[in-house]
Amino acid sequence: MLKTTFSSALALAVGLAAGVAGAPAVAQTMDYGALEELFGEPVTTSATGKPQRVTDAPVNMVIITAEDIRRSAANDIPEVLRRVGGLSVMRNSMGQADVSVRGYNQPYAPRLLVLLDGRQVYLDHFAMTAWQNLPVQLSEIRQIEIIKGPNAALFGFNAVGGVINIVTYNPLHDDVNFAEATVGTQDHIQGSVAKTVRMGENTGVRVSAGAFKSSEFSTDVNPAFAAFRRNPETKSVRAQSVSQLSDTEQLSLEGTFSRTDESGYLPFPGYSTSRFKTWSVKGGYSVDTSLGLIDATVYHNAFEGFVNCRMAGWVPLDNSVTVLKVQDLFKVGTDHTARLAAEFRDNSISNTPSVSEGRTGYKVYSGSAMWDWQATSDIAWNNAVRLDVMDLYRTGPSHANAMYTNADYDNRRIWGVSYNSGAVYKPTEQDTFRVSTGRGLQAPSLIELGFHMDAPLPSPPMPAGSTLFTSGNPNMKPTVVTNYEIGYDRGLPEIEGKARAAVFYQTNRDLKSLPPDPAGVPPVLTREFENVGDSNLWGFGLGVSSDRADGIRWAANYVHLQATDSLSVDANRYPVRFEESTPEHTINASVGYTTGPWEMDLYTQLTSGYGVLETNLVGGMPVRSHKDISASAMVSGRVGYNITDRTSIALIGVGIDEAEHAVSAAPEAERRVFLRLSTRY
Repeated sequence: MLKTTFSSALALAVGLAAGVAGAPAVAQTMDYGALEELFGEPVTTSATGKPQRVTDAPVNMVIITAEDIRRSAANDIPEVLRRVGGLSVMRNSMGQADVSVRGYNQPYAPRLLVLLDGRQVYLDHFAMTAWQNLPVQLSEIRQIEIIKGPNAALFGFNAVGGVINIVTYNPLHDDVNFAEATVGTQDHIQGSVAKTVRMGENTGVRVSAGAFKSSEFSTDVNPAFAAFRRNPETKSVRAQSVSQLSDTEQLSLEGTFSRTDESGYLPFPGYSTSRFKTWSVKGGYSVDTSLGLIDATVYHNAFEGFVNCRMAGWVPLDNSVTVLKVQDLFKVGTDHTARLAAEFRDNSISNTPSVSEGRTGYKVYSGSAMWDWQATSDIAWNNAVRLDVMDLYRTGPSHANAMYTNADYDNRRIWGVSYNSGAVYKPTEQDTFRVSTGRGLQAPSLIELGFHMDAPLPSPPMPAGSTLFTSGNPNMKPTVVTNYEIGYDRGLPEIEGKARAAVFYQTNRDLKSLPPDPAGVPPVLTREFENVGDSNLWGFGLGVSSDRADGIRWAANYVHLQATDSLSVDANRYPVRFEESTPEHTINASVGYTTGPWEMDLYTQLTSGYGVLETNLVGGMPVRSHKDISASAMVSGRVGYNITDRTSIALIGVGIDEAEHAVSAAPEAERRVFLRLSTRY
C-alpha cells in the first residue's frame, strides 16, 4: 500500500538540512545545497531519483564539484574531465576534443550520453558531443556526475559507454551572479557572465552567456589538410527559470542558443572544418500527488551546420529531435522506491546535400521501470529495465545513386532491451561494496542510417568522372554493450580522505563503422556503413584522495584497460581499431595547497603508448596509415589569488611540460596558458 510519497520524504530531508523539520513540502525543488548539508558531502539524485551519497548509488559514479572545477587547471569541460580515472580525452584542435569512458575513444566519440540538467546535448546526427558548443559556462555548474559503464535503463537512450550528467545551479535556490574574462596564448580571448533574478518569492530566473575566440594550433599538418584549419570561435546564451507554482507543483523553462566554428577530426577519419549552430527549448512540470511525484518533460533540439569533407566540399547538415518523457516516482512502504517512465522521441536528418532529397528519421517509443529496495540497513538493491522500439522512416525523393528505397526504411523496426542491476553492501560506515551489471544499446546514428553523399574522385588513379558515393544503411544493427563490475569504497578518516577500487569486464557486440575503401564499378564507387565485429574489454581502477582541513589536498588514480577486437574486416582498413587505440595504463596525480588568499594546484597525467589510424591525402586520394602515440606525460597547473571574497585572479597552464603533445591522429596540441579574472556579485 502507498504509505507516503517520495516527495514527502525528500521534503523532510530538505527540512532537516535547513534545520526546519516539518517544514511545508516543496518536493519538486531539488535543493542540492541543503542536501549537501544534510549528507555532509556532494549528493546525487540522478541514478534512482532519491538523494544519495556517491558511495550509496548502485552505479560507479564520480562527482566533480564546483570547487573542483574552479581549482582545476582547465579552460573547458574536457580538460576538467581529464582528471577522472577511466576517462579518455583526445584533444584534436584548440576547439575540438573527444571524450570516452573506459577506452574506445575515437573521433566524434559516440558512446557517451551527455546531459545538461536532464536534456541531452550530444548531437544525434553523428551521436557525438560538440563540447565547445555546449551552452553552459563553467562557473554556473554545480557538479558534473560521471557514470561509468552502460546505464541506459537508469539514464536514458544511448547511455552505453557511460554518462556525463552536468548539473547547474538552481535559480530558485542559488543566487549565482558572475563575470569572468580570460586571455591567453594562441591569441585566446574569452568572457562569460551570468545573472540570477527573483520574480516574486517563488520564481527564479538565470541568464548566462559566453564567447571565445582564438588562433588554431600551428603544429605541423599534412599540406593537403592545411586549408581545413580554422580559428575556433564560439558564442552561446542560456536562459533558465524555475517556478514553485504551489507546495506541490513546479514549472521549469529553458532556452539555449550556441554557434561554433572550429577545425577538428572526422570519424572517417580525416581533418575537417565545421561550422554549426544549435538551439533548444525545454519545459518541465512536476506535481506531488497521492500516486507519487509525477514529472513531465518536453524539449526540442535543433542543429544546423556545415562540414568541409575534403573532396565533397561544404556538406550541409540539418538535424532536429523532439523528446517527450513522463515518469512517476513513488515509495511503497518505507523500504521500496519505484519509478515508471514512458518516452517518445522523433529524430530526423536531411539526406544531404540537398534538403529537397528528403529526410531520414526514426521514432522511438520507450518504457522503463526501476525498483530500489533498501533490504536492510546495510544492503540496498536496485533493478531497472528499459524497452526501446525504433521505427525508421524516410520521406521525399531519393538520391540518384541511392542504394535503398523509402520502403526499405518504412518497413524497418529496431528494438531492444536494456537493464541495470546493482547491489550495495555497507558493513561499516567506512566500507562499501558494490556489485553491478548493465546492458545498453547504442542505436545507429542518423548518419549511419540514412546519410547520402557523393563526391567527385580525382584522376588518376581513378577514371575521369568517377564518383564516390557514401550511403546510409537501414539494416544496421545497434551495438550491444554489457558490463559486469565489482567495486569497493573505503573512507579514510585518518587522512581525511577516501579510496576506491573497481574491476570490470565488458562485451561489445556489432560495432559500427564506415569502410574507407570503396567497392564498385566506375563511374560510381559505393560504400555504406556496416557492423564490423565485436570487442571485449577488461580492466580495473584504483584511486585514493585526501582533502585536509589545513588546506593540503592530493589525489592519485590508476586505470588498466585491455581491449581485444574480433572484427569481421581488415582492421588496417577501418577506423575501428580499439585493441590498439585504447591505452593500457593511465595514471593521474594531483597536489594542491590553500594558504590565506593563495591557491596552488598541480595535475599530472601519465599515459602508455597506443596507436591510431590517421588519414593523409596522396594524389588527392585519402590514404590510411598507422600512427603511434608514444607514452607521455602531461602536466597542468593553476595558481590563484583571491583579491577579495568575491574577486580572484588565476594563472592556468595546460600541458605546460612540453611545447606540443601528441594525443590523437590530429596534429599535436600546443601548450596553453591563460590568465583569468573572476568576480561574483
